[in-house]
Amino acid sequence: MLEKIFKSDYFSGVIVTQLITKDYLLTKKMCPDNKIFYIYGGFVQFNKNELGKKQLYKKDKNTFDICFVANKYSLGGIDKGYDLFIETAKMLCQKTTDIMFHVIGDFKSTEIDVSKINKRIKFYGIQKPTFLKEFYKKIDIFLSPNRPFSLFKGNFDGFPLGIDPIFCGVAGFVSDELGMNNHYVDGKDIIIIKNNSNKIANKILFYYKNLRKLYKLSKEGQNLTQKLFDIDYQIDERIKVFRKFVKIDLLN
Repeated sequence: MLEKIFKSDYFSGVIVTQLITKDYLLTKKMCPDNKIFYIYGGFVQFNKNELGKKQLYKKDKNTFDICFVANKYSLGGIDKGYDLFIETAKMLCQKTTDIMFHVIGDFKSTEIDVSKINKRIKFYGIQKPTFLKEFYKKIDIFLSPNRPFSLFKGNFDGFPLGIDPIFCGVAGFVSDELGMNNHYVDGKDIIIIKNNSNKIANKILFYYKNLRKLYKLSKEGQNLTQKLFDIDYQIDERIKVFRKFVKIDLLN
């Protein structure tokens, strides 16, 4: 499909949002470098001026809350790392009494056996932005141990997966198996995890016991994400590309 588009007489350029996509196009020699426009990031569902005050563990609430947010595209949600999320939840439930787990998306309690932690995990189904905006206020960690190439050869998610919760002030614990991260700093504004439930659990426990570091990290991540994914910035960058090829009469 890409080759058909790029060979068209009307093809002028392509916008890519991840460097791995640009590298792919160049490696496959689908189009020249001067026709590829790299604009990192995309669009979130929220306006930063409409976000409420974040609820803090031990100050505003009695539970430490971790969420998993994804649509289900495969059996067991293997591509999104749902199995690793559940494995990690089971480990943390054995070591703590007040960590709660939340699942947003079309996952059910029957997807993977959660009977041993059924009092510590809640399933919400697919939700709208109005719900999520309030939901993220009470969440401490967004966990995303997603895996590339699980659905089909070449399939991958953009980095970081889970921009919405990070934008809302939730600490992002995300995997980066393809080394796509070029904007965030591990340990400063995001946590890069290995897809190993034991290592993930230990990393979470460290921040569970060091709340000041966790909330500093989540605030840094929120500030950077709101800057990178600012809707006006994202639109302006695209308009700059369009202006290269289209004459826009703003008076008519």
